[in-house]
Amino acid sequence: MSQHTIKEAEAPFGTWESPISADLVSNAVLRFDAVTAHESTGKIYLTEMRPMEHGRVCIVELDAATGACRDILPSQYGARSHVHGYGGGAMTIDQTSGRVIFVDSKSHGIFSIEPASGEVQALSDPDEAVLFGDFDVNRKDGAWILAIQEDHMGSPVQNSMVAIHGPSKKIVTVAQGADFYTHPRFSPDGTRVCWLQWNFPNMPWDSVELHVALWREGEVVEEYVVAGGQGGESVQQPRWNLDGSLLFCSDRTGFWQLYRYDPRSNQTAHINLRPLEKAEFAWAEVFLGSKTYACLTSSLVVAMYILNGRFGMCLIDLDRHTCSDLACDYAAPNFQTDTLHRLSATEFVTIVCKEDGPMNVATHRVGPLGALAAAAAATALTVEVDVRVLKSVVAPDRLPPAEWLSRPQFISFPRIGSPFTGESHAIFWPPRNPCHHGPPGSLPPVIVSVHGGPTHDARAALSMEIQFWTTRGFAWVDVNYAGSTGFGREYRELLKGNWGVIDVQDIVSCVEYLVSQSLVDPSRVGIRGGSAGGYAVLQCMTVYPEIWAGGVSLFGVSCLSTMEKATHKFESRYLEGLLLPSMPVSEEDKERIYRERSPLYRVQNIKAPVLLLQGRDDIVVPPDQATMMESAIKDAVKGRGSSQSPEYMVKVVIFEGEGHGFSKAETLSRQKAEEVAWWRRTLLRLD
Repeated sequence: MSQHTIKEAEAPFGTWESPISADLVSNAVLRFDAVTAHESTGKIYLTEMRPMEHGRVCIVELDAATGACRDILPSQYGARSHVHGYGGGAMTIDQTSGRVIFVDSKSHGIFSIEPASGEVQALSDPDEAVLFGDFDVNRKDGAWILAIQEDHMGSPVQNSMVAIHGPSKKIVTVAQGADFYTHPRFSPDGTRVCWLQWNFPNMPWDSVELHVALWREGEVVEEYVVAGGQGGESVQQPRWNLDGSLLFCSDRTGFWQLYRYDPRSNQTAHINLRPLEKAEFAWAEVFLGSKTYACLTSSLVVAMYILNGRFGMCLIDLDRHTCSDLACDYAAPNFQTDTLHRLSATEFVTIVCKEDGPMNVATHRVGPLGALAAAAAATALTVEVDVRVLKSVVAPDRLPPAEWLSRPQFISFPRIGSPFTGESHAIFWPPRNPCHHGPPGSLPPVIVSVHGGPTHDARAALSMEIQFWTTRGFAWVDVNYAGSTGFGREYRELLKGNWGVIDVQDIVSCVEYLVSQSLVDPSRVGIRGGSAGGYAVLQCMTVYPEIWAGGVSLFGVSCLSTMEKATHKFESRYLEGLLLPSMPVSEEDKERIYRERSPLYRVQNIKAPVLLLQGRDDIVVPPDQATMMESAIKDAVKGRGSSQSPEYMVKVVIFEGEGHGFSKAETLSRQKAEEVAWWRRTLLRLD
C-alpha cells in the first residue's frame, strides 16, 4: 500500500507506530569526526567513529573524482586523540608525500600510513602517559610535524607544543609554560609558525592569545603576540592564507568574526561583513582541530557561520570585505568537528547535515574563478554550488520518507519569574506521523533536551534520535539557554557566576512558553541531558520539582565540589567561572555556593523518577557522581515514607568500558531500551 492511500488512525500521543527503529538510531550514531584532503591527488580522508566496532575510529579514503570509498587503517589501530579528555585533531595529511599522520587511540603513539600500500610507520615511541593531537606537517619538506602534547607522567599534567622530526622520531618542545596550547600551524612556505595559548582560570572561549614566531628547524624564535594579549578576547582557529597572511577568529566585537593579519606590515584587519556583523564564524573549542573556514584562493574564503542560532555557509572576498551565501540548505553538524577542507581554488569538501538529511561528506564545486570573485564582490548574491555526496552516516534507503520527518522550528521566549531579563532560545520539533493523529483535545508529551558544555549549543540538523520520538507522537525541544554559543559573547557570558540558576530559569521558561502556546501537555513533561545537560536535569528536578514527570541524566554532575576535585585538567578551573561571582570570594563562600548549586543536597525535593546513565571510565564526570545521587535519592525516599519505592524513583546504569559519551553499539542499544522504558512509564504511564 502506498503512503498516499494510508488513512490516519487516531491513537494516543507517544504510542504511534514508527518506521524508525532503535537499531536505526544506534547505527545512525556512526559519526564523521574530521575530514582532510591531499590537494594534489583529490584524495579525501575521513575519520569515522563506528559503534559496531566498539567505538573504533577508522580512517576512510574517498576519491573526489570517482566517489570510490575504502578503509585504509588496519583494524588494530584507531585514530583518536585523548588530549583535554575530549580529543579531536587525531589526523592530518602530509601534503608533500600524501601520507596520513594519525594518533592511535590505544597506544597513544603517532604513526603515518601510506594510503596506497597500507604501510604503517611509527613516528614516536608510544607511551600511555603522553598524549598527542592537533597535528600539522611542514609543507616545505614534510620532515617536521607540529603537535600538542599532554604529559601525564607527573603532577600536575603538563601541556606543551612540540615538533616531531619524522625521519629520526626526535620530539622537541618548542613552546611551554602556558597551561594550554592548540592550533600549531606552519605557514605555507614553512618559515613561520602560529599557535594559540591560554592560562587558568580561563577557558578557550574566555581569553586566548595568538602567537607567531619564526621557524628554525626544531625551534621557534622571535615569538610575539598577534591578538588576545590584553585579555578578555577569545581567539580561535588561526589559519595561514595561501599568500602568507594569517587568518583567525576573534570575539573582540562581541561575536567570533574573521580577521586577517599581515606579518610583513604587522597590521591586522577585521573582515567586516555588513550582513553578518553578528554572525559567529567559530564556536566553543572543546575538541582540538576545529575548522569552519578554508582559503580557496588568497582572496576567497569559504566559511561556515551561525547567526542567531541558525547555520549558514558563505563565500567571502577578503579584499573587498563582501560575501555571498552559498545555495546549500544546510544545518550545522551536531558534533564539533574539523568540518571543511580545500580541494582546489573552486572546490572544497565538508562534513555537513540538513534539517531533513543525515550527516554526510560532500564535495562542493563553486564555479569558475572569475565568476566566484564577482559573486563574492556582489553582496547578497547567492552562489550556486554543485554538490556531490560521497558518504552518509545513514544509507538513503534506510531513511523514512520526508513526510515522516518533523522539521525544526526556531523559537524565542521571555524569561518568566526570573531576576534575569531578555529572551532565551530553543529549537522545537512537533510530533509528526502521516499515519496517526492524537485524540481530539489532547496534547503530546514533550522531552526537553538540554545540551552539554554548558558552553555549547543545540543545532537543527537531522537527528534520528529526535525523529525516533517525534514519529511516535512525542514533541521534542532543545534549549539554547543563556551561555550557549551562536548568539555572541554577551549571551554566552550570562552564564558566568550563574550556572545552575539562569540556565534552569531558561529551561523552565521554555516549558512555560510551550504550554502557553498549547503545544505540549503540561502534565507530561520529561527532561534529559548529558554532562552539563545532565547537571541541568538534576538541578531542574530539585529546584522546580512540580514541572517534571520524569528525568534522564547521562553522565551528569550531582556534586560540584567533588566534581571539581576529581575532573581532568582541562575543566579543573571551569566551574569557578561558571559558579563564582567576578570578585574574589573566601573558601567558605565558595564551598557554600558549590553546595547550594549541587542537586545532591536537595534530593528531598525530587518528585519524579530519575534515570542515571553513566560510563565506568569517564574521567570528565566520574561515575561516583551518579552513584552518590542514586544513594541520596533512595535515602530521601525512605526518609519521607513515600508510597513509591526507592527503586521506582531512581535507577542507575553503569556501562563498562565507556567514557564521557557512549560509543559501543551494545551500549547505545541498551541506552535506547532504558530510555524507551523510562518514558513509557513516566510520560505515557503505561507500565
